[in-house]
Amino acid sequence: MSHAEAIHVAEAIATTQPSSSVRLVGTLKHLNRAAATADLMPTPPTPATLAARDAASVDAAALRLDLTHVLADTGWLANGELVMLIGELVRHADDAPGAPLLRARILRSVRGLDVELYGRCVAARRELLRAFQEGGLTSENGLALRSAGAQGV
Repeated sequence: MSHAEAIHVAEAIATTQPSSSVRLVGTLKHLNRAAATADLMPTPPTPATLAARDAASVDAAALRLDLTHVLADTGWLANGELVMLIGELVRHADDAPGAPLLRARILRSVRGLDVELYGRCVAARRELLRAFQEGGLTSENGLALRSAGAQGV
């Protein structure tokens, strides 16, 4: 992953890269100011989240957050708030097996964000970066990528 790469919550949970710097958008759940922790739920909800019939299934789709370094200026912060975070994904021996933790460096409200459009922008950026990495980006296919993005493809 690149520095502060925009990824989805499910990708963050599945990553095996230690100390990955990521940017995530999601909905806060289980905010605990005393412990400086919370869970980040995928936004929009994934089909798995929507289909979950019990709290354990829904919680499995959440990413655990360490908010120690960002809680000082967050009187506005509450459960259900749509937020964007930048931080490092880390794994600790005392976490559940394979469970990552996001150590937040930056936290802000993105209430009103068009999450569908944001998701399409993340996908378009990935496609552009993939084309650059493969060395196949030319003015011709670059224009095709821009055109496809403008059409919502």
